[in-house]
Amino acid sequence: MFKFKKKLILGVKLALSIPLFNRLFILIRYLNTKTSFFNNEYQLFHFKNLVYFNLDLNDWIQNQLFFLNKYEDFELNFISENVKDGDVFVDVGANFGLYSVFCSKLVGVKGKVISFEPFSKNFKVLAENVKLNNIENIQLERLAVADKNSIINLFYDKNEKNLGMVSSYYFKNEEPEKVSTISLDIYLSNNKIDSLKYVKIDIEGGEYLALIGMVNTLKKFKPIVQIEINDAILVKTDYNSFDIERFFNEIGFEIFNPVLTNSRISLNKYSKNCFFRAKFSEFN
Repeated sequence: MFKFKKKLILGVKLALSIPLFNRLFILIRYLNTKTSFFNNEYQLFHFKNLVYFNLDLNDWIQNQLFFLNKYEDFELNFISENVKDGDVFVDVGANFGLYSVFCSKLVGVKGKVISFEPFSKNFKVLAENVKLNNIENIQLERLAVADKNSIINLFYDKNEKNLGMVSSYYFKNEEPEKVSTISLDIYLSNNKIDSLKYVKIDIEGGEYLALIGMVNTLKKFKPIVQIEINDAILVKTDYNSFDIERFFNEIGFEIFNPVLTNSRISLNKYSKNCFFRAKFSEFN
């Protein structure tokens, strides 16, 4: 039965590569959300012929990556065009390491990836994926990025089957996990980081406080900032999308629509990711 299930999973993945069978993914979605079919199902995945991930198919993001061979494909292509050898990339909310591991190959041995992931289960998988690829230019930090050094509770609703939904805002009936926070301003100063090209932020409602704690960093280095702004999550916080946009405007940043020069891929219409840059930067 075990071998049959493995063959079935690989067969469905192959079928999904054929446009005629794209609608099969509806079945995958059903099996992921409504059944235990993918419980304890792991697959080694070679992403873009560049890096490897050991994917947990019971997790919705990792499931999509495995079956569709992509996740946030536009964003990763945009990063590929803008993050180069020797650059510093900061990943705030690294999850299982998709962005961090991928970007480690872009920045090369002269560059650096700083990867923040506070949730213990995610951090363990992140560290395993870094080890799997023999990566030495990623600095792993089991810390939450916020406005100050403190302690917060994180919650994960297991019914979501999406480890990307870990949040510091309460989920009913879930036990909290206490984690330490740090501001990016303090972290980069303490670690004597003297450049920064790109910051990716995806922390399920904690984005505004994280920005407050990196204001000096943004003013000094003027990196590109990719940030998830999800009103459905922000409504649980004391802040909203207008606060985030006002923050960027007050420090001389502007929202922009990124364009790929080497691909026709467009930003997914359901994406909550927004992009900001310093006004009058080289990208204008």
